Amino acid sequence: SNVVLKALGELGESAIDEYSIQGAALASAPLNLTSNQLTLEAPGFTQQVYGNNMFNQLKAKMQYKFETNCNGNKNTDKFDYPRAMSATTISELEDAYIAPIYGFDSYLDYYQKSSSIFFLDGIAVPTLIANAKDDPFFDPNVWPVDKSCEGGGNAPIKLIHSEKGGHLGFLFHQIEDEDELLNLQSDPLSPSWCSAECVRFIDHVHSAASC
Repeated sequence: SNVVLKALGELGESAIDEYSIQGAALASAPLNLTSNQLTLEAPGFTQQVYGNNMFNQLKAKMQYKFETNCNGNKNTDKFDYPRAMSATTISELEDAYIAPIYGFDSYLDYYQKSSSIFFLDGIAVPTLIANAKDDPFFDPNVWPVDKSCEGGGNAPIKLIHSEKGGHLGFLFHQIEDEDELLNLQSDPLSPSWCSAECVRFIDHVHSAASC
């Protein structure tokens, strides 16, 4: 979702003129990678469960790329292999590996230039962003305000910040009462709250574009 928002911001009006994009609806958008990195690496449950797992996956992928693309040369000029191998955090690994591979000065330069929050003003199509305040990956204090054409934005951007939902957790059903359980049993394919909101928004955009 971060990539989609960034791309829409970079495309601007050409999203409509050249690619016929009329709108977008996204869930669990990272928005600010710098602050999210601090949240993910802060000591505690999130770091132990999610941060360590993501770090191990990234390091394994780095090792695979090293063996297949660098011929096992530890002095490769593509990235700093010794520093990447000694990294103990995601930011250290991305500073030694991801940043140089993709032409960034550092991991902070990578985060700053890749964070979609800095591209929202350029989005020219109606957009819905749904995030949860208890998402373990994100800084809950980073949340922009709704944008409107009247308020100076290129297109309306609606932001939903739910109290619960985790990271994409609100894409699934949470049964709260017997009536809801009976409804779900009678229609097991009924959409969850977030899915329904995204569909409703896109349907509204489509209807407006057809007028």
